[in-house]
Amino acid sequence: MPAQSEFQKMFQALKLESPVGPNDPVYLDYFSKLEHYHMDSDPISELATSIKFTANDAGALHLLSGQRSSGKSSELLRLKQQLEADGFEVWLTDLDNILNTTEPLDIPGFLLSAASALATQMDNSNATKRFLSGLARFFQTEIKIKGFQAEGNLGLFKTKLDFELKRSPNFRQLLFDQLQSRIDSVWQQVDLYISNLAAEKSGKVVWIMDSLDRVIGQFNNTREVADSVTMMFSQHADKLRFKGVSTIAVVHPWLAAATGAALRADSWKFLPSIRVRRKNGDVDSDRLQILIDIARLRVPSLFDLIDSAKVAELALASGGDLRGYFMLLRSAAVKAVSKNNGTQAVDQSMIGAVLSDARNQMLPISNDVRTWLNKIHSNKDAALEAHSDILELARLLNGKFVMNYRNGDDWYDVHPLLFDVISS
Repeated sequence: MPAQSEFQKMFQALKLESPVGPNDPVYLDYFSKLEHYHMDSDPISELATSIKFTANDAGALHLLSGQRSSGKSSELLRLKQQLEADGFEVWLTDLDNILNTTEPLDIPGFLLSAASALATQMDNSNATKRFLSGLARFFQTEIKIKGFQAEGNLGLFKTKLDFELKRSPNFRQLLFDQLQSRIDSVWQQVDLYISNLAAEKSGKVVWIMDSLDRVIGQFNNTREVADSVTMMFSQHADKLRFKGVSTIAVVHPWLAAATGAALRADSWKFLPSIRVRRKNGDVDSDRLQILIDIARLRVPSLFDLIDSAKVAELALASGGDLRGYFMLLRSAAVKAVSKNNGTQAVDQSMIGAVLSDARNQMLPISNDVRTWLNKIHSNKDAALEAHSDILELARLLNGKFVMNYRNGDDWYDVHPLLFDVISS
């Protein structure tokens, strides 16, 4: 019989706060196991090849997209390992630590934020010291914001700048107003810094900008934020190319639809959610097995706590969303301990309660959205009535009401927990 402590271990092992990479024993490299899991392709390997084929001298821009919780951060660690094995210097920068993801992006502010985040990683390099010194002079002579002093220790200046960029809407607006006429000046400083930093490394350099796909705004400014992201990757894509560096930006899945031919990138790769059902609705047992194997790597005793059929049921109900799948399993562990102190394995009544709880978190759904979801479920496409619906689709994708899959072409379906809801 299981013990309460085993359910607690299971609960703690199924955390997604930090991505696991290829050197972690609980990482499952399912994309590389094309034959074992019958995967169509390995987008990470293809991205690595695109980077190798791209000349670095002029700078290159590569894009990686995918629905949230599709494992992008973990797969970026695999990409980093592959590139480093081929002699690349790889900088992996999580921009979520410095960007305010609820407000529009502006190219000069973004460049300063991204360069500052990289400077935190490279704080001992001579190029970083020269960049921060020049940036401090720029703020002393050309940018005047009341209450912000650029004098003194460079480390203190950078700390204050990072704080204001992340936390102060008033500071960002004042900075935006003054930098609009100086976009080229800001870009030249950042480009010089990045190229100098790359020259110090004396080799091929890749800069991965993670978490740009988290810039989604709030209900009152979604369109403004989306327009700012679209503008950055269409009109200002040249400002994301740095001499001697291949840049990889992790972006929204809807960006290509929003920008069309204006999107200027050297390559674009998509990381799909794990397809637990085929387009015709049949269970895809190979992909379902990926989810089961991922959980068993983290919880070797999983089948002693929840039998294999019930684990498969939860995996299928997750729609292939890794975070959602882990949350369902953790919820089952909590219910088992709450009901019988963890002395018995998870039973079917607990599974029903887990699924009901998860479904209730997605409700209520308005009638217009319900109608749209029915069209998506029936047609397996986005069912967009107008171009403006792209933003609403983005909201549904972010909230996991709709799942984005790919086998050849992109296709969509409603989250499995909502199948009965939209048909009722």
